[in-house]
Amino acid sequence: MTIGVGLNVDNSHPTTCLNDLMREYGANALFTREALVAGIVRRVQSFLPALGRSGFGSFEAEYYRAWLHTGQVVRVQDDQAHGGMRQVRIVGLADNGYLKASGVSEPGSMFELSPDGNSLDFLSGLLAKKIV
Repeated sequence: MTIGVGLNVDNSHPTTCLNDLMREYGANALFTREALVAGIVRRVQSFLPALGRSGFGSFEAEYYRAWLHTGQVVRVQDDQAHGGMRQVRIVGLADNGYLKASGVSEPGSMFELSPDGNSLDFLSGLLAKKIV
């Protein structure tokens, strides 16, 4: 199993970081990377027994309530597409854990966006490299 997490703890640019939010709400203490990772690992460990028994399906509805990507349109670098770019709309997760997307200008087309070798430019909505 692979779990990927990206959290902006201290960098105020190009977007808001966790510690900016802590300051905004008047918190007395800020996050350290070490404490944040430890907290995440503790929380993930609490889910492992149920995940082992029932798989991801038991968490799927809760996961989709919390994530931000459904309906997001991104440009994917794709050498097979005209102009080398393709616009896709994120529709969920594939069974293998990859992002599942549909082609914006290609009704009915579905793609799995592999994390291998990809990079995401958050501000421009660009996901660069592989389509499986």
